[in-house]
Amino acid sequence: MILKPGTYLIGRYEILARIGAGGMADVYKALDHRLNRNVAIKVLKEEFSKDQNFVRKFGAEAQAAAGLTHANIVSVYDVSEENGLYFIVMELVEGITLKDFIQAKGKLSVRETVGISIQIAQGLEVAHQNRIVHRDIKPQNIILSKDGLAKVTDFGIAKAVTSNTITSNAVGSVHYISPEQARGGYSDEKSDIYSLGVTMYEMLCGHVPFTGDSTVNVALQHIQQEAEPLHEIDPTIPDSIEKIVQKCMQKKPERRYANVAELIADLKRAVRTPNGDFVKPGGPSEDGSTVVITEAELNDIKTASGATTAEAADIALKDRKKKTTDDDRDRRRKKSDDEDVKALDPEDDEVDPKVEKLMIGGGIAAVVILVLIILFLLSRTIGLFNGSGKKIDESTTESTTVETTTEESTTEEITTEEEIVVPSNILGVDYAVAKITLENMGLVVEQTEDEYSDTYEQGQVMKSDPAAGEVLHPGDLVRLTVSAGPEEITLRTLAGLSEEDATRYLTENNLLAVINREESDSVDSGKVISSSPKGGSSVKPGDTVTITVSSGKGKTIVPDLKDMTESEAEAELKNHSLSKGTVEKEYSDTVEAGRVISQGTAKNTSVEKGSKVDFVISLGRKEYSAEVSVSGSFNPFEGGEDGEEGSFDFILVQDGIEKAVHSATLTHDDFPYSFPITSNSNSDAYIYVMFNNEAMPGEIRITWH
Repeated sequence: MILKPGTYLIGRYEILARIGAGGMADVYKALDHRLNRNVAIKVLKEEFSKDQNFVRKFGAEAQAAAGLTHANIVSVYDVSEENGLYFIVMELVEGITLKDFIQAKGKLSVRETVGISIQIAQGLEVAHQNRIVHRDIKPQNIILSKDGLAKVTDFGIAKAVTSNTITSNAVGSVHYISPEQARGGYSDEKSDIYSLGVTMYEMLCGHVPFTGDSTVNVALQHIQQEAEPLHEIDPTIPDSIEKIVQKCMQKKPERRYANVAELIADLKRAVRTPNGDFVKPGGPSEDGSTVVITEAELNDIKTASGATTAEAADIALKDRKKKTTDDDRDRRRKKSDDEDVKALDPEDDEVDPKVEKLMIGGGIAAVVILVLIILFLLSRTIGLFNGSGKKIDESTTESTTVETTTEESTTEEITTEEEIVVPSNILGVDYAVAKITLENMGLVVEQTEDEYSDTYEQGQVMKSDPAAGEVLHPGDLVRLTVSAGPEEITLRTLAGLSEEDATRYLTENNLLAVINREESDSVDSGKVISSSPKGGSSVKPGDTVTITVSSGKGKTIVPDLKDMTESEAEAELKNHSLSKGTVEKEYSDTVEAGRVISQGTAKNTSVEKGSKVDFVISLGRKEYSAEVSVSGSFNPFEGGEDGEEGSFDFILVQDGIEKAVHSATLTHDDFPYSFPITSNSNSDAYIYVMFNNEAMPGEIRITWH
């Protein structure tokens, strides 16, 4: 059902206009009368609203998404229902989707791609920190606002869709789906990273990596095939960018970025060093198959530690492989159709009872030994007992003196004091975490004045004094310097600069440039019209600055003005964003007076809007005049009777054509006689006289004026 403008939902939201539609819902622009602001309302389509199982999951996920607040996430304000209509109230973002932007430009520049990708990743990072996975990242779900922000929309909706039994065409485009989603298996934050990788791929080359005749065909390609390398499509794409995209699009989730924060860090490094070799392969070096420990390895471990065979196997496994996280274990358990999974998860394998008993016994023994060692060290540290088991004077703090009498009756003092090595893992972590870590080691922590850093994020420990690796003792002081983040700079005014100068300035200051183009009547083509943020704003390295560059006044086509009146020609030029130039007038034997004979710029010519077009208006045919004087030599009445008269016709001969130009009845007294004539030609001409229909001798030569 389509909602009409003026419709109210729950007495609060007034529908203003329908602004979009998708596989799941129709989107409307509405006015929130309670808060007096414009919002976007997504109303579920009928086939979804009737499915109560879906509605329940949808409501729960949408409510969770409503808790997300970030500049790169379209905010969800409300989730409600009225008369069977289920809808979400969201932030209204004026702009276009990333998909439309890619289609309009063909493909995006590397800088545009990195800038937009960082913003998408920042939105995903906040969602993942809140345990929300998008599951449908694609350009259609990214909105580029007019101020240059990339905003991710539809958080929480995809999970409700994919966890319900519905037709595949409503779930979203299969062109961006991760291999684990394509298999119908478990998906998590790394599924979003894969889809973002596909989105980056499309931004860089203008098309998705996999296409096919059916969704099944495309899904199989995601599972089985590798995408065409980006450098083969466009050799100008930096090596680091290609490696980042490749890492995001790894088939195995464990080989992708561990989290979005790592992806953001690499993207920012790529801005500074596009050709740097800093992108590390993701996940463990193994291919996920069962790790076999050699007999030599077991013997070496047993010799060094005195461990049992079972304990040695456990130690070797820990040395050979990083500990599997709980999320990875859950993911592998859910992929029951993958034969390699069972080999990776020892809990799913059947263990020989004898081996199991041996491992359990060895494990218990190891625990007992470990507890005894800890108790022994603890007793040595706090000084509860001396070497003979006698209590020591409680006043002893820094050292313990043990007297041992040998056969030679000599006394030897052995001084023991706990040594603490300043750890390196406190660098790059939040100050609060580092402080707790050091205090738990028995050190005193003090924070120094913060310093700016392009390497460490705000709030992270960037250095320690003493430095990592230094040896200290309980109670010693460690001073930690915390990062204040990148040093803010004041953005200069970019308006009026050339595009080249503006982008050079942004690059030199480690700022990301997003370029929009816009026609302008006042700013020359190639010059910056405005920037967002504006000049004078505070920005940090890595921030995105959108600059709007003039594409000039735009182009238009010159119309055909021939045979139009002057006013008609002027109106036609205005319709084409042109104006009347110089208007000249001249005689024409072929064009009616008052109409256009010709124009200065030929019709169908492409010119800049606002250009002037000259044209010529016809004055009609030009006339030449002459005064014809008929002398007395043509008077036939000499000596005649008074009052006698006759009929005279005067014939003009010009350009081989004879034409009667004057007639009169004259008498003797009318001579000499004259009259005016005109002609459209000024060529030689003469007149002969007809008297009573008979030609008289002689001719009258004409002089034109």
